[in-house]
Amino acid sequence: MFWLFFALFVPNYFPYPGIASILPVMTAFFFILNLDSNLVSKFLSNNFFVSISKYSFLIYLVHWPVLILYRINYGVDNIDLKGGLLILFLTVIFCVLVKSISEIADLNRIKRVGQVFLVVILLIVVVLGVNSVLRDIERERNDSAYQDWYIKKETSQYSLNDTLKSIEGIGYFKPIQSCNAIDDNGDIKLCLYGNLDSDKIIYLVGSSHITQWVPLFKKFAEENNFKLVQITKGGCLLGDHFVSNVSYECSQWSKNTLDYLINDQYAFKNVVTLSTRTYLPNIKLDIIEDVPKSYIEGWKALKMSNFGSIKIFGIRDNPRFPTSPNLCLIRNVKDPDSCSFNKNHYLATFDPALKYSELVSSLDFNKFYCDKFNCKVYFNNIPIYRDDDHISDLYSFAIYENMKDLLLENFNNLKNK
Repeated sequence: MFWLFFALFVPNYFPYPGIASILPVMTAFFFILNLDSNLVSKFLSNNFFVSISKYSFLIYLVHWPVLILYRINYGVDNIDLKGGLLILFLTVIFCVLVKSISEIADLNRIKRVGQVFLVVILLIVVVLGVNSVLRDIERERNDSAYQDWYIKKETSQYSLNDTLKSIEGIGYFKPIQSCNAIDDNGDIKLCLYGNLDSDKIIYLVGSSHITQWVPLFKKFAEENNFKLVQITKGGCLLGDHFVSNVSYECSQWSKNTLDYLINDQYAFKNVVTLSTRTYLPNIKLDIIEDVPKSYIEGWKALKMSNFGSIKIFGIRDNPRFPTSPNLCLIRNVKDPDSCSFNKNHYLATFDPALKYSELVSSLDFNKFYCDKFNCKVYFNNIPIYRDDDHISDLYSFAIYENMKDLLLENFNNLKNK
């Protein structure tokens, strides 16, 4: 009963697994410790529990693949009560079927049951295959819808379902802003936006996790008389040439970028890059967010240069997921809040870059869609993500009014002489 209470009434933002795990674990410990007690003995000797015990290990084995398939199919991280009951129901049905087959003595009956089971599996495969083809067709049909949205730049008339379709629903999306360096030799590529004659300049430098913010900074530059210089390359980071475990092209790009920033003609430089790096949970031990050594070395090199003053701003990295959050949104378009994720599973409790405040001023854009415990994956009917770890152009553009004051606070008093 205690486990049932825990499953039904503990809030979904409660840190589990984590300190909350001690509650069900201690309950199990209590039962084991008191097996000789008449109360516990009678409770566990109930016919219901005795019957369940015949299936308990099989349920334990089966529920994991069912759980994983459910999460992949519905694109969810946190499973609600309805989903949990469905998983439990399917698990029990499958276990009863398997155990019944194993106990049948008549081989002919086993063959018939096996044939029926095989037909059911084939039908499931066919349904999933047809569903996949229909998704591809839908994605192609709605590609032009995104182009139309980007030209109009109006979001109020669109529903979440509209914008999901315009991002092609399941995350395959071609960003409009594409100015990344592509040469293998590490050459840099410059793209300029805003007022090209302005003495207020911002350099946007880094990987695709910086490129995704171009629509936001482009609009900021256009409306506030800034010149924006984009210097980006997919997968490459400022400071990569200070570490050994990177590709030659990223190392050369990093070195060339740093040389350009230091030697550019302007005496005062405002550089915007990443301040942290996020990871998929359990991919890099227990670390979900840190400040890579290459970042720190890059910041130090800029600060130590004798070619004028340099102000460095670092954007805190966004969470990364096993699958696109849009998979969840497209299945829960009437209840998008159910797709929210536990913040502590994907971001450090405190911004790791704050420890390096003497080198970089951290800009935490995650706070615009995250509260203390949870983070949403949509904003004003716009999906925040375009795939499993990149912000969508739609969101980057639409969030401008909310972020404008933060940007003005940090950049409006900065001038290049």
